[in-house]
Amino acid sequence: MTLTPLLVPAFGLGISRARGWWTTLGVATAVGILLFTARVPLTGYTIGDGKQDSPFLSAVYQLQTWTSSPTAASVVAFGAAALAALGALTLVRPRRPATAALAVALVVAALMSVASTAFDHVASQRARNTYSPGDQSWIDHAGVGRTDILALPHTPRSSTEAQLLWNTSLTDVLLMKGADEPDAFGNFGATIARDGTILKDGHPTSRPLVIEEYLGKASLQHAAMVRRTLMATLWRPTGEARLSWLLRGRYFDGWLASRSRLTVWPDSTGFVHGNLRLRLYLPRGIKGGVVITRPGGHPELVTVTGSRVRTVVLAINSAGPYTVRLDSPGLQFLPDGRDVSVRALPPQFARSLKPRAPAADRS
Repeated sequence: MTLTPLLVPAFGLGISRARGWWTTLGVATAVGILLFTARVPLTGYTIGDGKQDSPFLSAVYQLQTWTSSPTAASVVAFGAAALAALGALTLVRPRRPATAALAVALVVAALMSVASTAFDHVASQRARNTYSPGDQSWIDHAGVGRTDILALPHTPRSSTEAQLLWNTSLTDVLLMKGADEPDAFGNFGATIARDGTILKDGHPTSRPLVIEEYLGKASLQHAAMVRRTLMATLWRPTGEARLSWLLRGRYFDGWLASRSRLTVWPDSTGFVHGNLRLRLYLPRGIKGGVVITRPGGHPELVTVTGSRVRTVVLAINSAGPYTVRLDSPGLQFLPDGRDVSVRALPPQFARSLKPRAPAADRS
């Protein structure tokens, strides 16, 4: 970043001394650029986070969205070849082409800046529509006071950053194992006690809580849901924040990852007793399934078709947390690369008012 701007005065210095080894070095550099662009398409570096912090690669990616990957790769390759050839010609005959070379370079830089700015604008709009559609300061406007934010495993850093940027009432960041740190300004580790209590560096918390739900879904006991967005829910607990259930591996759009886990925690009696309803579905015309495994039980394949919602009811009676495994029977990938099984509506757990102790194991 620091040295790149020096290329411009270095090129001017090379033109002023365009003789001997300066000219040879310049022509050799131009040939090297030609060979590199012919062998290595820059569009390969725009995949995923490869373009991060690079306005030029962001511009190349935006050119791909306007045209196509092969077209963008060709435009960049031919453009780089033309500029390299013009630079070499300027070194060989510096008087006339020098001004033209500088003008062309400035025009190309301006065009790439326009494309890079367009990419940044589109990315900003998508982030706003995804993380806080309509009202970016929705947590502040809820009026619940000082609030903590809980990042479930695999929560992207950008999601937490967006909430922190627009909501000054967010005080502490609680990170479960596997969640990305949003910044380096201090975060708290979050763990779940055996009774479902959310522990903040080992201590219970009773503040209002925003739960980020990019790859998970949660419900709290003895708490009021204040507001819900696409990827986050604001809860106001009465007393210590305590989980009712947590579904790890459910994407914000309903898809279950190829390996998902649903845990239900006890209520004040210390038991988990009631009926758990899983509502599974798929897009119309698609048939698939999920393998459900209960503690100590045998795997059961549940087939789901795209024409209706398949409801599975599990009767639970457990002295302690109860975890159900939801696994894909085979490999299935979405166009964006996510490995999934089926889609699921948020689970429903109806607790019984009269829990009973589990039967003794007589084996």
